[in-house]
Amino acid sequence: MLNGLRIRTRILFSVAALMICSGVPAMAQEDPSLKIPAALESPRVESNRLPIKPDESYGTQSQELWIGATEFYPRTNVNLQYYAYYFWYQNSGSIQQYEAQVRLPSGAHVTSMRCDFNDNSATNNATVTWYQQKFDSATLTPTITVVAAVGSSGSSGYQISTNATDVTIQNRVGTVDTIDTLDAIMPSDLNVALRGCRFTWNRQVSPPPGTATFGDVPTTHLFFQYIEALAASGITSGCGGGNYCPDSAVTRGQLAVFLAKALGLHWTP
Repeated sequence: MLNGLRIRTRILFSVAALMICSGVPAMAQEDPSLKIPAALESPRVESNRLPIKPDESYGTQSQELWIGATEFYPRTNVNLQYYAYYFWYQNSGSIQQYEAQVRLPSGAHVTSMRCDFNDNSATNNATVTWYQQKFDSATLTPTITVVAAVGSSGSSGYQISTNATDVTIQNRVGTVDTIDTLDAIMPSDLNVALRGCRFTWNRQVSPPPGTATFGDVPTTHLFFQYIEALAASGITSGCGGGNYCPDSAVTRGQLAVFLAKALGLHWTP
């Protein structure tokens, strides 16, 4: 009897303790200082929103295009190429050529070309040349022009070679297609390597044409160049009657058309 009483007493004390603990308000059990402030919580990304990537940004500010070693490919199959620590180098055989495409939009204004090398050779150097290969589909005439060239020198190890340029990319003008290509000449020397090349560039507004598109925006108008750029890009067709109405107010609906066409906004339906 005594043992049974002790067991029942222990059970009653345990149940009472559970009831007391469960009776404590829920808010009192939480420490507000342990909560993550709302401002620091990770924002949710809506599935129907497409963020603008760095290489798809707009505006006339300076941007950079990096063409790494992995984007170069051999122009011949005579020798094997090796890849280590993000550098191309030639292990055996004679001088080897590697090629990479410079992919920039038409109208891009390039202000500098820079290539990174690792040259520890006292006798051999590497060079990278920027070529513009033009092909006229009407006359079937190809031409090649050297735009800029950089190279390693000496045996100073890691080094940067820069060529100041002032070139506007024109991928197609009339019947002429232009392909911009980098040609890397690498010696058969394990002490000479290329990491890649960097282009500094910016978008720019096209120069104004010689004749006006709209009757109320003559070539002497203050905003002639920019209005013509909108018209040539298909962003606007004016306000009707061959005019642009440059002094009229823009509605929110018209603003939506301007922005959507200018940015080429698209998302998966």
